[in-house]
Amino acid sequence: MIRMELLDHWRLRLKRLLSWQNLGIGFLLAMLAYLILIPIGMIIWGSFRDAPPGVEGGGYTLAKYVYAYGNPNFYQVALNTTFFAVGATLLALVAGTFLAWITERTNTPWRGLIYVLVMFPIIIPGIFHTIAWVLILSPSAGLINKAGVLWLGREGPILDVFSLPGMIWVQGTDVMGISFLLMAAAFRTMDPVMEESAQTSGANLWYTLRTVTLPLLLPAILATTLLVFIRNIEAFEVPAVLGIPAGYPAFSTLIWVTVSTIPRDLNLSAAFSMTYLLVSSAGLYLYYRATSLKERFTTITGKGYRPTRINLGRTRYIIAIIATAFLFLSVGLPLLVLLYTSFLPYFQFPGQEAFDRLTLSQYKWILEASMVRRATINNLIVGTGSALAAVFAAAAISWVIIRTRMRGRKLLDALAFAPIAFPGMVMGVALIWVYLTFPIGVYGTLWILFLGFFTKYLCIAMRATHASMTQVHQELIEASEVSGASWPRTFFQVIVPLILPGMLVGFIYVLSLTFKVLGLPILIGHTRTQMLAVAIWDLYENGSFSKISALAILMFIFLVSLAAIARAVASRFGVKQSQS
Repeated sequence: MIRMELLDHWRLRLKRLLSWQNLGIGFLLAMLAYLILIPIGMIIWGSFRDAPPGVEGGGYTLAKYVYAYGNPNFYQVALNTTFFAVGATLLALVAGTFLAWITERTNTPWRGLIYVLVMFPIIIPGIFHTIAWVLILSPSAGLINKAGVLWLGREGPILDVFSLPGMIWVQGTDVMGISFLLMAAAFRTMDPVMEESAQTSGANLWYTLRTVTLPLLLPAILATTLLVFIRNIEAFEVPAVLGIPAGYPAFSTLIWVTVSTIPRDLNLSAAFSMTYLLVSSAGLYLYYRATSLKERFTTITGKGYRPTRINLGRTRYIIAIIATAFLFLSVGLPLLVLLYTSFLPYFQFPGQEAFDRLTLSQYKWILEASMVRRATINNLIVGTGSALAAVFAAAAISWVIIRTRMRGRKLLDALAFAPIAFPGMVMGVALIWVYLTFPIGVYGTLWILFLGFFTKYLCIAMRATHASMTQVHQELIEASEVSGASWPRTFFQVIVPLILPGMLVGFIYVLSLTFKVLGLPILIGHTRTQMLAVAIWDLYENGSFSKISALAILMFIFLVSLAAIARAVASRFGVKQSQS
């Protein structure tokens, strides 16, 4: 009898162990460990080796660390990267917070126009934004500097984009859209009762903003600052296009040079990547600390909460003019320059001679070029596949984290969010080490790009699915389980249809990112697997500015269409605002 009871006990425990839920979370944990922990472990292991990946033999050494960090030039690169990242972060944070405040919390006119313009940096790939500023502020041929010579008789440039301030301006205006989105969400969900109380007590608008509004938003400000800083230190486009000619190399260009120069030194690139890993991991830790403060600053009570707008009086017109002028200068002008250049056989200063040469030949070349066609097809295949995989994996992870009490869900959340701290360059070097060491046959194919984008942007997809999952009531899931539905059936037939709008938003955003980023595909791509961003880089190295501009306009139209779909879906959700 005792033996039968023990047998039944262990049979029941085995059945629970092999349940769909436990198998599901086990699969998700194993998948994330393979995608994240193994590459990071490989790059750390490779930094202590004296043999390249895939080569038998070799030993352990600190020689690469001595060479990397014993070189005096390394500390100059560290200073360049720090000043560049900090400056761009401050610019993006101030601009993004200001624009978010006037669009979400004030009655400033032209808010719709401001919102559309501030979205352009998110839509336009960074390589296009950077090249546009080369056409505007190049010392010899830039439009503004050329105008200074022709119209003002200046001998030197008015402004030089190939400088540290130029790099900060270009990068800061490129990432301010991220800062805007994060801060707009914080302003949108903050109860204005405390602000109204301060103003009732006699405090003016600016005193209230400084002493009440911004302190309440401190966790959001800290979290936004850290995420934007991580994005800036991993940036490749601006340091490569502007920093190298200006003599301001950054960590991203340093790693790129060690990987792309023949003979390439992957051990040295792994050693350089350790700096990125340490800084980004520290930033991620501080981000978690900042977001953990949110409970201390909670102002939404659920009782009579309706966000209202502040009446700025006549000042609203001045603020609207300042905001639109800034956005036209930082966003609209680069786009107009690309549009103008796309109709020219080669870049030249506007005038009658240039207008007589306007042509559609660059668009024709883009539509017929085999290089562009192949890169576009590769981008669509990899982008669509990685975006689909990311949103479905994110939906499953979000369900486990939010709607279950399963063991391991906190570890699952930490693993899924960790790649946001790993720069694209580090991810690329790590994947090279993994797939040149293990004979899996992924290196040099589209699969390695798929794995890179899926791993890198899984955390982005999770932000969208998290928001949608919180709107699904637990009773719906319980009703499905009571009806006898299995874990997979509940997920695909109940959960997925309910959170489909959020999944669609995440899918479109991840897909658009695969068209934008350059750092990851330039490291792990191949001639046959070239992505569109790498094709643009090749055109830039050949000086084909008109072809680049035509491609920029076509990509802009495509990505705007994707963003419009995402905006239409997202507008169905969120807290409605009232006017005052």
